[in-house]
Amino acid sequence: MKRIFVFAFLLVSLFASATKAPAPTVTWIGASGANWNTGTNWSTGNVPTSTSEVVFNTSGAIVTLDFTTGLTIGKLTISDNVTFQTDAVRTLNVGSSSFPQPTFPYVFTVATGKSLTIQSITNANVGL
Repeated sequence: MKRIFVFAFLLVSLFASATKAPAPTVTWIGASGANWNTGTNWSTGNVPTSTSEVVFNTSGAIVTLDFTTGLTIGKLTISDNVTFQTDAVRTLNVGSSSFPQPTFPYVFTVATGKSLTIQSITNANVGL
């Protein structure tokens, strides 16, 4: 009986460690202004990380990219119009090992009929 219990425990432990928890979805709510780097602007209360699926679904959201170093997020979904603005060169990397094939080619999506605008606060060149 003890052997069966130990075997069952090991089997459950092995299964639990083999399954990967889904990446957390972090949705922009803009509760404390427009700054990306403010935790209260996100549904989880924390700034997204490389394992986050970032969602913008608030019409007309304006988001200031205020992080100082390059930032990596796992996935970016834009389901309504959003504007990213910045006053300096910022790097937002989309896609990480948290989203392996076959979802990796689809880590950046903008819904049909919606737009992503990237603008400079200081008239500097911006790009995608």
